[in-house]
Amino acid sequence: MDEMNKKPEDLNDNVTKQTNSDEKDIQIPFLGIKIPKKTMLVCCFVGVIAIIIWIIVGSINHEHKFGEWKTVDEATCLSKGLEESSCKCGEKKTRTIAPLGHTEIIDEEIDPTCTTTGLSKGSHCTVCNQVFIERQTLAMIDHKAGEWIIDKEATHTKDGTRHTECLMCDKVLNKEVILSGQNKMKYTLMDDNTYEVSGIGSCKDREIIIPSEYKGLPVSRIGYKAFEGCRSFVSVTIPSSVKIIEESAFSECKNLETIVIGDSVKSIGDYAFYNCESLVDISIPNSVTSIGEGAFRSCYALTSIVIPNSVTSIGDSLF
Repeated sequence: MDEMNKKPEDLNDNVTKQTNSDEKDIQIPFLGIKIPKKTMLVCCFVGVIAIIIWIIVGSINHEHKFGEWKTVDEATCLSKGLEESSCKCGEKKTRTIAPLGHTEIIDEEIDPTCTTTGLSKGSHCTVCNQVFIERQTLAMIDHKAGEWIIDKEATHTKDGTRHTECLMCDKVLNKEVILSGQNKMKYTLMDDNTYEVSGIGSCKDREIIIPSEYKGLPVSRIGYKAFEGCRSFVSVTIPSSVKIIEESAFSECKNLETIVIGDSVKSIGDYAFYNCESLVDISIPNSVTSIGEGAFRSCYALTSIVIPNSVTSIGDSLF
């Protein structure tokens, strides 16, 4: 009833007092106490000032202890780097790292071979690869041939083969046919499109077999003085393709012992076998019609010779 009988002015005063009381006191729940707001503000202000003073005083008295230097920017051959060290308080200091400078290395010369190019002497930096002396390409060198290697030996009637190899890379450089004894002899092409054996050439065989063909054409005669004075062979076989043995064809062949004359020979020329002092035996075929002057003269070792009835002409001083 008393509250009901209060005047409005009294009610407003109570509200104002309550509000002012709430503005001045601050409730601290966990302590269960109230602290005037102004007191709290003063305490906070003092606390902040104390912290600032503590920091300032601490900073004045703090001695930095910096840790290890850590690289921030790497130095290069030409540019500076940067490194820093930190204190626990957060303070940092930095310093520069001097340029490293180039590390030069010599690039040795690489000799060229017959299969690969080479490189001239040069130099460069091993860190940044900057070239100081540029290397030039050296051209390949020529192959160097070794001695001839025989692949197949030649005989008097069959060709052989040989080749050379590079001494550095073993590459086959040259291939060559080794002529048979027959092919080493000299031949002359006649007007009748046949060949004449005209000389011994480079043939060194001891047994001479005249071929019936040379380069696909028949061999029809033994030429003038073709084998005169040759002493490398001891026997001769003349094929049936040969029709004429020219003058002095085998004269002075002092080591010639035997000769076989083909059955198509028609004419044996003058002094054809003159002074063949080792000649022992010879058989003249029935195809022969004429034997020239002195054909067997000075053949001192000759013990047997058969002259067939076909021979119609014999020159002087046959023996």
